[in-house]
Amino acid sequence: MVTRRALMSRPALTGALVTAGSLMSAGYATAFEPHRVQDTNYRLSPQGWPPGLRLRIAVLTDFHAHPRCMGEAEIAAVVARTNALAPDLTVLLGDYGSQSTGPLPFETVANILRDLTAPKGVYAIQGNHD
Repeated sequence: MVTRRALMSRPALTGALVTAGSLMSAGYATAFEPHRVQDTNYRLSPQGWPPGLRLRIAVLTDFHAHPRCMGEAEIAAVVARTNALAPDLTVLLGDYGSQSTGPLPFETVANILRDLTAPKGVYAIQGNHD
């Protein structure tokens, strides 16, 4: 078993492991995660909610818009998919931009998200990357 002390005494091995881990993480973040768009449905019954009253809410978050992983076409596809769900209300929970070099301009992302429709409105807040 390799101990922490043994690992730290071999800087080349430590550097190689850190580099490999960083590359694997970056690869996952750009190659797999952006294409993992999920539709998850929850049925909630808050106390005091009128029986039979239904409210469909679409929640969108963490676009981190960048041509390399979540470009204009991918965001437009999310908008179309969301509109097809016919939500009563849509909320955007931030992190529209990317901190990587060369992100999509916020104006471009906003213009695409402008196509979201919901009878009770579309509301947005900023995230920690905005």
